[in-house]
Amino acid sequence: MTAWCRAARATAADRPAPAPAPTAESEHPHRPGVGFTPEPHTQEETGMERVYRTAGPVLLRAARARVEDAPEYWPDLAGDSPEELCSWVRHVWRDPIATAVGEASPSLAATVERVHTGEALSARKVRRAATALVGYLLRASGRSTPFGLFAGTAAGSFARGGTLRWGSSHHVESRTDTAWLEAAVAELEALPELVERLWVVVNNQCRWRGQRIELPAGEHRVELVSSAPVRTVVTAASTPTPATEVVAHLRSVFPAATSHHVLDLISGLLAHGFLLSSLRPSSTSADPLAHARDELSRCAAEEIPAASAVMDRLGAAASSPTGSRASAQADEGATAHGEIRLDCEVAVPQQLGAEVEAGVSTLLRLSPHPGGHPVWRQYYEAFVHRYGAGALVPLLELVDADMGLGYPPTYPGSLMPSRPQEPPPRESSLLQIAQEATATGAEEIVLDQEEIHRLAVAPLDPQRIPPHVEVGVWVSAPSMEAIEAGNFTVRIRPGRAVGTFTGRFTPATSEMAETYRCLPTVVEGAVAAQLVFPALRPSAGNLARTPRFLDQVICLGEYPPEGAEVLALQDLAVMADRHQLHLVHTPTHRIVEPQVLHALSLDHQAPPLARFLAHLTRGCLTSFTRVDWGAATALPFLPRLRHGHTVLSPKRWRLQTNDLPPRSADHKEWRSALQRWRTIWRVPAHVELAQGDQVLPLHLDEPAHTDLLRTRLHAAGHVFLTETDHPDGLGWIEGHAHELAVPLATTTPRAESPLERPVVHTRDSERGQPPAAPRTEWLYAKIYAHPQRHTEILTEYLPELLEETGTPAWWFVRYRAPDDPDHLRLRLRVDTPDQAAKAATSLGRWSERLRRDGLSPRLCLDTYYPETGRYGDGALLEAAEAVFTADSTAVLHQLEGPAPEARVEVAATMGHIAAALTGEFEAGMRWLIDHPGKRPSSALPRELHDETSARIEPAHALLPGELHDALTRYRHLLTTMAGPPLDGVISSLLHMHHNRALGIDRDSERTCRHLARQAALSRIARNEAAP
Repeated sequence: MTAWCRAARATAADRPAPAPAPTAESEHPHRPGVGFTPEPHTQEETGMERVYRTAGPVLLRAARARVEDAPEYWPDLAGDSPEELCSWVRHVWRDPIATAVGEASPSLAATVERVHTGEALSARKVRRAATALVGYLLRASGRSTPFGLFAGTAAGSFARGGTLRWGSSHHVESRTDTAWLEAAVAELEALPELVERLWVVVNNQCRWRGQRIELPAGEHRVELVSSAPVRTVVTAASTPTPATEVVAHLRSVFPAATSHHVLDLISGLLAHGFLLSSLRPSSTSADPLAHARDELSRCAAEEIPAASAVMDRLGAAASSPTGSRASAQADEGATAHGEIRLDCEVAVPQQLGAEVEAGVSTLLRLSPHPGGHPVWRQYYEAFVHRYGAGALVPLLELVDADMGLGYPPTYPGSLMPSRPQEPPPRESSLLQIAQEATATGAEEIVLDQEEIHRLAVAPLDPQRIPPHVEVGVWVSAPSMEAIEAGNFTVRIRPGRAVGTFTGRFTPATSEMAETYRCLPTVVEGAVAAQLVFPALRPSAGNLARTPRFLDQVICLGEYPPEGAEVLALQDLAVMADRHQLHLVHTPTHRIVEPQVLHALSLDHQAPPLARFLAHLTRGCLTSFTRVDWGAATALPFLPRLRHGHTVLSPKRWRLQTNDLPPRSADHKEWRSALQRWRTIWRVPAHVELAQGDQVLPLHLDEPAHTDLLRTRLHAAGHVFLTETDHPDGLGWIEGHAHELAVPLATTTPRAESPLERPVVHTRDSERGQPPAAPRTEWLYAKIYAHPQRHTEILTEYLPELLEETGTPAWWFVRYRAPDDPDHLRLRLRVDTPDQAAKAATSLGRWSERLRRDGLSPRLCLDTYYPETGRYGDGALLEAAEAVFTADSTAVLHQLEGPAPEARVEVAATMGHIAAALTGEFEAGMRWLIDHPGKRPSSALPRELHDETSARIEPAHALLPGELHDALTRYRHLLTTMAGPPLDGVISSLLHMHHNRALGIDRDSERTCRHLARQAALSRIARNEAAP
C-alpha cells in the first residue's frame, strides 16, 4: 500500500455488528458510521480552514415509512405464476401504501383494485403491475426525496443536544398540478370573448429577427411573420395592458379590422406563447388555482357560456378535499398532487454541523474546476476578447447569436464550439488509487491534508469561492447519543446553491425564508434577485413552484407577479472584471445576482436565457460538485473516499450489459452471472441503484430486486451501484431513510464591486469599425503566419507596406487563440473610405508577396472592435491608440537593430512604462513592487538581474520621446476623466509590450515582470539605505 491511504479491506460480512472504535493502526470496519469513531476532524488538526459555516435552519427530507416496513417477502417477478403474483399484490396492498400509490399512479391503482376484486387479467398485465408495485414499495421505505405521499419534509435545526420526535399525524398539503392547470388555462385563452376581459403582455423572450418575430421553444424556435398588425399588438402590449385597450389601439391603426378579427389575432398569439395573459399564475404564486379563479371572477367569466365547463372543473378541483384529487383516471390527469409535512421535530447536535462544514470545505478543495467551469471560462475569455473588461453589454444583445456572442457552448443554438479539455494532473493519482484498491482489496481510502492537497487541481482562490451552497446530508449513527459522542459518519450530496433542496418546501414567512434574504453575494453590495421562469415541460413546473422570497425578481416568460419589483431584461447588461462576468442593472448601477430557489434541472428544463442567467454569476467560480474521478469513472469499482467523519465518495460499482448475459438469456442464467460478477467485485447484497440524482435501494439476494436491476440495465446500457447505509445506522432517526438539507454561507470576504470603477456602455449594433465603412478610422488586417515568422515579417516586410500606404499611424499585436491560429493583427490609420480602399489594395499586393515568399498563406480584413472597457472611450481611447502606435514603432526599431538580452530590454522598458504612467520614476518602481506577477518556472541567472537593474535606471531613458509623450498624455487623461482604473491599464500595457517584443509566451512574460520587480526592489532598497 502507498501513502495514499489507511485502507479498509473487504470483509465477508454484509452486515457487520457494531465494533469498537479502531486505533490509528487498525483497519477500519467495512461500513462507515456504525460502531466506530474516525479521527478527530478539527481545523487545528487538519490545518485546513473551513470556508463555509452553516446558515440558519435545516430541512429534514425523509421517507414516511421505515426501512423495516418493507414487505415480509418479495415475489419472483420472472418465476412466479400470475396467481402467485396476484396473491402477493393483495397481501401488500394496504394503507398507507395503497393511498400513496393511488395518487402517484392512478392507472396502477386501478389495475391493483381489479386484482383485488378477482377480475381476470392477462399474465403480462399482472406481471407489469407487480413489477411497478415492487418499485413503489422500495421507494416508500428506502428513498428520502419528497414525492407524493411517500416522503415528506420537516423543519429542523442544529442544537447543543440532539432530540427527535417522530409522530404519526402527518399533514398532507395539496398542490395544483401545473400541467393540468396549464391545459385548463389554454382552453380558456382560446375563447375570444374571455380574452377581451383579460390583461395581456408580450412574452419577454420574444425577439425580432428581420421580418419575423421568434420565440425560443426548448432546443427549437417558434417563428411568426411580423406583419404590421402583429407588430402593433406586440408594441401595444409591451407592458401589462387590458386586452380591450390593445384591441382599441389596433382598430385605430387598422380601421378595417373588426373586433372579432383582432381578438382572434390576440388568441393566436396567446396560443403560441408570444403573448401572456393575466390568467396565468406566476411560478411564485402560492395558490395558482386560486389565482386563476380570482382572475376569472374579476372579469365575470361566469357570464360566458363557453367557459362554463372549464370553470366547473376548476371549481371542483378547488373544493375537493386534500388528497382526493388524485382519484382521477389516468387519461383525465390528476388535478393536484399531495405533499407531506411530516409530524416530526428534529434537532441535530452541533458536532454534526461542524462536520458538514469541514466536509463541504474539503469537497470544494477537490473541485475538478477551481477556476470555474470550462464552458464558462471559455465564454468569459470570448467576452473579454470581444468587449474588454469594464464594458457593459446589453444582455439581450449579448446572447443574440446574430449580433452578439450568443450563448456559451452546449447551449441550444450556440455557435461556439466546446474546447477539448486536457485531463488535470490528478487523473493519474485517481487512477492509481482505484487500481491499488482493486489489487489489494481495499474498500476505503482515508484522505489526510497532504493527500487532499495532492488531489487538488489548484489552491482555492478566495475570489472564486461560491458565496453559498446547499448540501443533502445522509447521517449514519446508531443513536442521537452516538452523534453527540462523535460516533457517526455523513455522506454529502452537493446542491447548486441555497434553496436547491429547500426552496420548494419553504413557506414565505419561515426562518429558512429569512435565511434566503440574508445570504452573502459574490460581490459586496450586490442585489440578489429571484429568477422565475416556466419549465420547458409543464409537468416539471411542479418542481419550480416556490414562494417569492426576494424583493427583486427577474421574470422570464411569465406574466409578472403582483407586488414584486421586476427587473426588466432590457435594463440588464453584462460586464467582465479580472475574474468573472457580472450582471448589472443599468438604471440603478448595481450588480445583480440571480438566484434559483428550486431544484429544476437548469440544463434540461429551463429556457436558454434562464439557464444563462442562473449560471452567469457562478460560472467562473469554483465548481461545487461531487468528487470527480475523471477517467477512473469508467472502472468497474471505485473505493470509498473518506476524510474525518465525511464520506466524500461512497464505494461504487459500474455494471454494463456486456458484463452479463444478453436480454434473451434465461432469468436463472442471468442471476447466476450476476452472482459471479458480485463475487469478483465484492459487491454486497444491500446497494443503491443510482441513476442521476435518483436512487433506489436494492437487495441483490432478492430475485424481484435483481429483475428490476436487469430492466434498468438493459434500458440504460450501464448502471451504477453504490454502497448504502446499514439499517443500524438509521437508529438515530428511528429507521427512516433521510437526508438533511443544510444551507451554508462562505466565511471569506466578499469581492469589491467592479462598479466602484468607471465602466463603458457598449452595443454591438453601434460599436465596431467595419473595413472601409464611412466612420472607420482603423483598417484591421490579420496576417496568418507561423509565430517564428512574425519578427521577420515585421522587420523585413512591414516597412515596405508602411512606405507604400504612407500611413501616419499604425500598430500591431501578435495573437493566438484555440479557435484562431497564430497571426499578426495590424491596424492602419485611415481617415476616409478612399484611404481605406487604397490601403486595402496595398495590403492585398503585400500579402501576395508574403505568400510567394512562403511566409503567410492568408490575409483577412475584419471589423475593429476597440477595447473600450479596458482602455476607455472617446479621448481616452484615442490616447490609448496613440500609445499602441508609439509602442509598436519603438518595438519595431528594437527588433530591427542590435539589442542586449531581449528579456532584459523588455523588463527594463516595463519599468519605464510604469514610471511614465504613474508620473514619477520612484512611483513606477513602487507600482512594480506592489503588483507582483506569478513567478517564472525556473530560477534566473544573477547576470540577468544585474543587467536589468542597470538598464532600468532613469539615466538610460529607454522610452523614445514619442512613446513617453503618448504615455504622459494618456496618464493625464486617466487622472482627469472617468475611465478605467490605472492599475489595470498599466498591467495591460506591460502585457502588450511583451507581446509585441517577444511574442506569446507566458513564462517569458513572467520572467520579464519578475526581473523588473526585482530591479525595482533593488533600486528602492539602495535609495532607502543611502544616507
